Amino acid sequence: SMMGRNWRERLAEQIVKALKDSQFEENLISSVRDYWNHILEQFERNSLALENKVYKEKIDPVSAIASNDSERLIQQNNDYCQFLDAIPRISSPT
Repeated sequence: SMMGRNWRERLAEQIVKALKDSQFEENLISSVRDYWNHILEQFERNSLALENKVYKEKIDPVSAIASNDSERLIQQNNDYCQFLDAIPRISSPT
């Protein structure tokens, strides 16, 4: 075609120049970096919130029971052992 390649090359050069003049690449890189920094911050924040929620709902109550009842459970275990020790043993005839 008569205008074929020349007009396409001129258009491509104009597009490249316009993108360079507008600092498109720098703005794109900066925007992508800001986006991923925001994603990482949100991930960290939500991970900590989930970890705290799981700890408060699942682990903290169990550890509270264990720490509060540990002395009682030890004493109860000792009482059972004493009870079992007090049971007379029947020796079987050999």
